[in-house]
Amino acid sequence: MNLYKISQTESRDRQHDLYGDYDSAVVAAENAKEAKSIHPDSGGFHDDAEWMRTLKWVENKKNIKCRLIGKASTGTKRGVICASYNAM
Repeated sequence: MNLYKISQTESRDRQHDLYGDYDSAVVAAENAKEAKSIHPDSGGFHDDAEWMRTLKWVENKKNIKCRLIGKASTGTKRGVICASYNAM
């Protein structure tokens, strides 16, 4: 299991986003593709684009930046380690 920093900047430009959004998270995943499918809000693994948008993350997974930052400790489960949410 690896640790990845996932981040995005696209939602800051959305006029209708009145409450805030997630800008990044550190997640545990097997690979970068899997890391991009983890939502910072729940840590759930999902491929549904509507689900990603609904919870203030991204419109398109192509806009998620993903950087390998290290190896997870033995026994670490896939999901969110910590997330950054910016309230408006």
